[in-house]
Amino acid sequence: MKKIILRIIFDILLFGSVAYGYWYIGIIVGIIGIMTMPFYIEFIIAGIAYDSLYLYGRNNLVSRDIGFFVALALSIIGKASSSFLRN
Repeated sequence: MKKIILRIIFDILLFGSVAYGYWYIGIIVGIIGIMTMPFYIEFIIAGIAYDSLYLYGRNNLVSRDIGFFVALALSIIGKASSSFLRN
């Protein structure tokens, strides 16, 4: 039960920071969430939400989907490093 409440708090902080445009807080919360919780897919969803809210209408694929790509890369790196550190 404690892990569920912690995950809900992390989700509120993550999506709140994305909604208000504080992406640097969202990245910090996301990295902590990736390192501490298994299968923290909310970070990638927050990247997609950030792209939808703030980068709509750009023509370049990389600049349009930068939030998704950053979240995906940090998720992969975070999972690999956390599993490496645990073993």
